[in-house]
Amino acid sequence: MPWLTGTLVGLVHGLGFAGVLGELGLPEGNTALALFGFNLGLELAQLAAVAVFAAALWALRKATLAAHVPRVAGWALGVLASAWVFERALG
Repeated sequence: MPWLTGTLVGLVHGLGFAGVLGELGLPEGNTALALFGFNLGLELAQLAAVAVFAAALWALRKATLAAHVPRVAGWALGVLASAWVFERALG
């Protein structure tokens, strides 16, 4: 059920961004435009990150350590995400 996992992660992710936007405050007259600009910037940043990581993986494709990159990257992202969760929950 990958769709369920994606949905739950998306909801939690969206709630985190909603909290940040609530703290920053949105302009009262241009709320829709501000949200559109925020989402557009976020999507462009994600595409840039994917491009950087894809280029790095492509460059490492012949290296002997290339087989370990997805596992190490997964662990690194999990540790970082866990640290952020604990920081927000305890902070």
